[in-house]
Amino acid sequence: MNRKVLLIGIVLLLILAACGGGASDTPEPVTAVQAPAESGTSSNTNTANTSASDTAVDTTQPTEEAPLVEEATVEEPSADQPAAVEPTVEPAAADIFAGLPTSGTDPETGLEINPSELLQGVEFIVRGKIVSMNLIPQTDPEFLIESPDGVKFRVQSQGIADIYFLDGTQIAAHQYRQGMIAQATVFQDAGAGLTTVVESDDLTLISLGE
Repeated sequence: MNRKVLLIGIVLLLILAACGGGASDTPEPVTAVQAPAESGTSSNTNTANTSASDTAVDTTQPTEEAPLVEEATVEEPSADQPAAVEPTVEPAAADIFAGLPTSGTDPETGLEINPSELLQGVEFIVRGKIVSMNLIPQTDPEFLIESPDGVKFRVQSQGIADIYFLDGTQIAAHQYRQGMIAQATVFQDAGAGLTTVVESDDLTLISLGE
């Protein structure tokens, strides 16, 4: 029993001694020493920094801007400025009879077309509407042709059998009627006097009219 007590007391003393020594001893601060970086890591870091600095854009220097291309613009008429009005083209007299001129000079023959008064001693062209006719005899018919200007010419032409349309077709004598459009190269002798009759051997029908 005494041995056990003695051993316990020795153990307690040793424990107290150990605790007291640890408390009195003040541990010195440990200074952390940074290990030097490896050469390979430092090189890579420097290379990365260099690359980043090379690729960085210097925002302090002005950049060249591409020249702007001006697009063509169409000016629209304003509300105060009316839009230009194109002049209306009136149909010419040349379009009255199948596009053939009814006045002036014929471009192919150089003959005057529908003169304002009857010409003697020279050929001219009559082109207009048949307002009356006499087909007897059929070998020597007579047509009263009126120009668009109202001038009338009494034309004695070739026989009915020799009268054709511009396209070469032909009609019988009973199919002739007023309002048909015709043309003829006519001539009146200078010594014919006051007669209004002119002669032609090429009277041609242009259309049946209205």
